[in-house]
Amino acid sequence: MRGAQAVKGLALPLLAVAAAELAARHYGVHSDSLAAPSAVALALYEALRDGSLLGWSGETIASALLGLALGGLAGLALGLALGLSPRLARLLELPIEMLRPIPSVALLPVALLIFGFGFRMEIAIIAFASFGRWRSSSRPRLRVSSRA
Repeated sequence: MRGAQAVKGLALPLLAVAAAELAARHYGVHSDSLAAPSAVALALYEALRDGSLLGWSGETIASALLGLALGGLAGLALGLALGLSPRLARLLELPIEMLRPIPSVALLPVALLIFGFGFRMEIAIIAFASFGRWRSSSRPRLRVSSRA
């Protein structure tokens, strides 16, 4: 019974992949942005075979961890400073609240201009995205613990 449900669940995605493959072969799609599923599978196999996929994955994980660490440390430091100093909290409340709703993806054009395309830009975007979370979570906790 469970196998029949799995086949039913895979039927539509497999049909869609087969239709995309047939359309690519029939119409001869030659594009950098739209490839036949067989070409995608072949590229995946080659990237796994020569190790480039693992290298690229390692670079992505490293930039994510480094951005998280930098943004987390900066956010934690600012959150602690704001929690310890009510005067600083009042002074920086408006600029922080103005920057808070900006999604990190909206900063991509600015980050591209400043850092260029690459490792530094990835780290900056991830650091900005994690900065606000750490800042906003450390400040109230410090206030609660200082009252006790």
